Amino acid sequence: MPVPPGFDTIGPPIYPTWLFYYYCSHLRRVPDPAFIINTTSTHEAKVRAVLAYESQFVHNHKNRSVVDWLAAEDRFLGSRIGARAGEGFWTREPLGLSSLDSLAAF
Repeated sequence: MPVPPGFDTIGPPIYPTWLFYYYCSHLRRVPDPAFIINTTSTHEAKVRAVLAYESQFVHNHKNRSVVDWLAAEDRFLGSRIGARAGEGFWTREPLGLSSLDSLAAF
């Protein structure tokens, strides 16, 4: 099979060691992610990014609560690691650490 133009220099396929899934659910359940990352410093940027979709989250009255829901979840997940905001992730594979020093303390 011929290689399409421009694809001959891409290189071999990449097979990731781990797959991390953003922990997102529309279900009404308590989130229980595999790990949580402190996102306190980027939380306001996340809110601005969501609000940039004005037709979905500002002008659409049905979806206005999404921003509040995201903020509440960020606070909840952050509270589980001692931070103001957090994002949960999930993985099927064990998460490897080089040492316990790799664990963050807030």
